[in-house]
This record gives sequence, C-alpha cells and structure tokens, in this order.
Amino acid sequence: MMVEDFFRQDSLTRYMTEDFFRDDRDKLEALGGRFLTVSEANEIHHQLFFDSLISSQESEHSNFECLPRFDADFVNNPIPFDVANHEDHSVGGKSLEAIVKKHVKNNFAKTKYLFSGDPRHCFALQFEEFTHDILWVIYGSNLNTPFILFDKMFDKCFNFHFDLNISIYSRKCSLSEMLLGGKDDAFWTKYFNKHFVEGVVTGNDHHLNVINNNYVPRLPGVQRFSW
Repeated sequence: MMVEDFFRQDSLTRYMTEDFFRDDRDKLEALGGRFLTVSEANEIHHQLFFDSLISSQESEHSNFECLPRFDADFVNNPIPFDVANHEDHSVGGKSLEAIVKKHVKNNFAKTKYLFSGDPRHCFALQFEEFTHDILWVIYGSNLNTPFILFDKMFDKCFNFHFDLNISIYSRKCSLSEMLLGGKDDAFWTKYFNKHFVEGVVTGNDHHLNVINNNYVPRLPGVQRFSW
C-alpha cells in the first residue's frame, strides 16, 4: 500500500535548525534522543495511527488534531488530565505518569519514536528509554501540537495532546494482555468520563466543543461533556 508523506518537504525543523531551541535540543539529545530528518521521518508513516483534522482555518496558527481512527481492529483508552499533571493523579496507588512509563517500558520495542501530528512542523525523535522528561522539554512550545509515541510494530501508540487535557492509548484488540495499568478498557472509559472536566479550565467552551465534536464520536462509551 502506497502511503503519502506526512511531513511536508518545506516543514519547519525548528528543534534542529533554530538557535531558540538549542537548549531543548541539547536536553533531548542528553536523554538519548536522535532527531530524524524530514525524509527519514516520512519513511516511517506514523499517520497510520490517526486521522488528521484541521480544527480551524489552515494557517501558521491553526490547530491539527490527531483523531483515533474508526478501526475495528483497534481499541482506544482515553486518559484525562494535562500530561503535566499526570504525576498528581493516581490509579490503583500509582500515578498516571508511572503507569504510562511502565507500560511503554514493558510493551514497546527497544527503539521508540515521538512524532509531531502537525505536518507543517517536523518533530521526529528516535530514542530508547521513554520518560516524561522528554515531554516536559517540548511541552511549553507545543501546547497546540499533538504527539504520537509509537514503535515500528505499529500495533500500539500513545497520543498526547497537551492543550486538550487528553491522552489516548491505542492498541490492537488482539493485544488483550497489554492492558494499561492492568485495567480493562471499560475502566479507562469510566475514568475519563468521571474526571475529564476536572482537568479543563472552567468556562473553556472551546476545549469541550473539540472533545465533544471530534473525539467523543470515536471513543465508544465516552459521554458528551458540559459544565
């Protein structure tokens, strides 16, 4: 199957080329990261995990969403709260941060990737050990950019969207042993329904509208939200 390139050949490679991101680049490389070129990134096809949606007029400041696909072979576990606050929320006595880190360590291949979901900005990092420190480095400059954490098995991934207070763990249904945090899929749906609004700034109708209109239809069992 022929897959089109995701990143545009003229996409920005800010972390590799701009002095403003030199400190972040140094930190990511110190964490074991290697930046891929646009051509290298386009050979890996992370877009197989999601459908792209432009949630506003396409411009330098428009937002791209990475929506879980309507795919009967995959199940999607939504995770509430801003990634920056995952260490403050626990399930079964373990923080969400610890649950995600352990799951990646135990179930993902040795070589892992974190790619941007915005084709205008080529962020493509290859590394071996995942920690939330990698996310902390890019967090402040990429609030509106979704990121996909995956390996070349292409049977599981995490979708992190900082600004929308949602992350999604997607895996093939056949990987029934790879339960996130040892909890079944129904648990994560109920947990998201119960806690999502807690993580959203009160009165931010935009966030609720994006989740209700774009994500809820693709996440079976997830309710529509209101204040």
